[in-house]
Amino acid sequence: KNNNPSAIILKLKDSSMSPCFNKGDIVGGQKITNEKQFPLLNGHICIIEATDGSQCLRKIIKSDQRKIICCSLNVDSDNNP
Repeated sequence: KNNNPSAIILKLKDSSMSPCFNKGDIVGGQKITNEKQFPLLNGHICIIEATDGSQCLRKIIKSDQRKIICCSLNVDSDNNP
């Protein structure tokens, strides 16, 4: 992260993305802020940063330049959006 200011790192606080990712796993990615690139994220698992600064890992179901719809993989999780 020191060498790449666009890097984003998240330690998972729950099991909402199991069985692929578990509580305590550390995931990283590249921050994308260009809204024109959002439609390319459909079907991918991404770190989502909300307007309040909170972060979570979710699968993108649908995105366009103004809105993202996402879901967790673990339907039994209490942390589903």
